[in-house]
Amino acid sequence: MQVIKTLEDLKHVTHAYDDFETIEGSSIPQYYKDIFPKTCTCGAEMILTEPKHTQLQCCNPACWVKMAHRLNYFISYHGFKGFGEQACYSIFVNCHNELQYASFLGAFLLSRDALNRALTPYQLELFLEIKETLSTHTYHFCDAIASLGIPNIGSRSVLFDYVKGPSVLMNYVLDNKTEELCDMIGINAVSTRYYLKAAAADIVLLMSDVMPGITATPKGEIFVAITGKVSVGGVAYTRAEFIALCESFRDAEGTQLYKLIETKAQDKLQYVIADAPSDSDKYRIGLRLNKLITAEEFYKMLKDGANPPDDNNPPPPPPPGCQPGESLISIQRREAEAQKAYDVQRRRQIEEYERRRQEEEKKKRRQNGNSVAEFSDDDYNAGCVKGRGKPHFVPM
Repeated sequence: MQVIKTLEDLKHVTHAYDDFETIEGSSIPQYYKDIFPKTCTCGAEMILTEPKHTQLQCCNPACWVKMAHRLNYFISYHGFKGFGEQACYSIFVNCHNELQYASFLGAFLLSRDALNRALTPYQLELFLEIKETLSTHTYHFCDAIASLGIPNIGSRSVLFDYVKGPSVLMNYVLDNKTEELCDMIGINAVSTRYYLKAAAADIVLLMSDVMPGITATPKGEIFVAITGKVSVGGVAYTRAEFIALCESFRDAEGTQLYKLIETKAQDKLQYVIADAPSDSDKYRIGLRLNKLITAEEFYKMLKDGANPPDDNNPPPPPPPGCQPGESLISIQRREAEAQKAYDVQRRRQIEEYERRRQEEEKKKRRQNGNSVAEFSDDDYNAGCVKGRGKPHFVPM
């Protein structure tokens, strides 16, 4: 990442900042020019958009103050607690001149003595523990890259629709072909193309030193909602255990086949996994969208998809009751009818459950006594008596 001190030099590198101006050269009132800092702590010019006067920032891509914020984002992204923004800032205040590379991940390459000057004993041990965890655990490719905080490159970026593994991206970066990569996958925003290119050192350090255990993106993402207790093969699982079980399928090359993403967004939701009816919001959504499935059925679906029949693994025999020479269409039609009957039976069970639940709730309301607002018009007319004062309810 190149060290740049002036906006003029930055504009020579990229057109992403063509609509930016320095504080002194902007059209903001003089009063604010006297208040806003002209230069960053790193010594580079402060800039903002012109004429909208937004995105006040340092013009130096390798600004060590920015690095401190990015380190804090990176650590927080992976769920580590207790090592906050002030600790990250302290590292770069004291050690920014000792970084081997112009990358915020260079903090993980600093010596213990250098870190000892910047951190308290507790912070030092916590940082070394974070470093050890990152270097020994495995992380999904898309999550690892998204944690770098590259603008417009989040975990749902179009980049990951085409680049599925760390080695592919590494080759483009080392060959200085990120522009060609952006052309191929349709990233046209000048700023995004520049940010990706400027993050070359971050990407290389991430894969080679900080997170060597990055795994390729799973082949299929499935958006699910899990409600209630679930079990597979008679064994009960927690939500986290069930997700880990479903994500354990691998192909012949060892690549993870499925990644389960929990969501309640109805436009993305594919399955609502529930072993029993309930009054949860997730269950109601699944019932309304007709996307309910048991944990056993969902696991079997994934297992069947992970192990398609082939010559060495012949398909199972047809279901009992098939007539000799029966056509595939006839079998599929009969299976569809059986599934339809099952769905009708399941919906009736659900409706019966809902009916009983509503009766129980109504019974409890009658026993406890309720305000006028909780009764229907018929209840109100039946329970109200006219008197000289305000209407009141006759005890039921």
